[in-house]
Amino acid sequence: MKATTVPEQLAAPHVTSGGLLLLVGVLLVAVILAAFVWGRRLKARAPAPPTPEEQPRLPDAGMRPLLLGLPAYARGAYGRRRTSPPPARHGGGR
Repeated sequence: MKATTVPEQLAAPHVTSGGLLLLVGVLLVAVILAAFVWGRRLKARAPAPPTPEEQPRLPDAGMRPLLLGLPAYARGAYGRRRTSPPPARHGGGR
């Protein structure tokens, strides 16, 4: 019998490790296929997107009457962000 070290024993091929890897690979493929089939079934049961005729339309007066009924924070009256960088300050002092 040949004396081997622990790293050599751990690196040696085992029959069970190959079978285990094969089993894990088959299970992984099965889970991925099942998820794909499940997603296709869910998508098939979902309602179709609305046609252009079914899309909601703005009133003839536009958005203003709709926005006037909203509170100020929902209209964007508060917390507007600056779209340009702040002005440069050239002042004396350190």
